[in-house]
Amino acid sequence: MECHEIQESILDGLDREPSPDERHAIEAHVSICATCAEFARNQQVIDVRLASALAPPTMAPMSRAALRARVRHDAVTARREALPECVHFASFGVTTLTLAWILPVSPSIVVSGGLTVALLSYVVLSVIRSSFEDQPLEA
Repeated sequence: MECHEIQESILDGLDREPSPDERHAIEAHVSICATCAEFARNQQVIDVRLASALAPPTMAPMSRAALRARVRHDAVTARREALPECVHFASFGVTTLTLAWILPVSPSIVVSGGLTVALLSYVVLSVIRSSFEDQPLEA
């Protein structure tokens, strides 16, 4: 292997464990190449310094509890915000299936018409909802 390949392998080895063959090739090359040996030492020093300087912050027990509560709250809020869409499509589905059963026309026509109307009405409702969200609230 050439020096630039060895140096790439040395850098890769800082993030992941090199394979035995790769480790052997690095060690063999570093033992005969002073430039790559110095490169490997410098990278080790930099890695150690960065690891000590960029230690992950510790969280206080209260902040962990607050974070868990926030995650739970956000999940509930997301489900609550998705509820209108679920109700919209469920009501269209029930209505479409009921009409397909009752009406004296082909059920495939009723189902395709119901699906089309459901999607079009969803697009219209989404546009209307987004137009209200963009408006600033007046005091």
